[in-house]
Amino acid sequence: MPLLLATVRSARRKYEAQCFDFQTGSKDRLLEPFLGLAVSTSTLYLDLSFDRLLESRPCDLDQNDMIERAMKMGFVLLEARKRSARKHATMHNAVVWALPPDLTTKIRVD
Repeated sequence: MPLLLATVRSARRKYEAQCFDFQTGSKDRLLEPFLGLAVSTSTLYLDLSFDRLLESRPCDLDQNDMIERAMKMGFVLLEARKRSARKHATMHNAVVWALPPDLTTKIRVD
């Protein structure tokens, strides 16, 4: 019985990993054209499109929910941009300002 349980758990982990890969990939494919709109489209068109989308909602509650989701998406994208910029700057500095080992400070944690 334990062998069967281990097999089921292993199969479930593989299935969950495949689902995660599929979901991540599909979100990546969705995000890329969305980000491309910022380059290829005037912000006026994005504003008008968002306004039309809001107006298509039947009640204020739905409109407020959409506004909140847009604000959350903007915040998430801004934080991702900041994190990516820091990571990029760190990698750039590591290549450009490579220090020899005798000039680096070693920190010892006890």
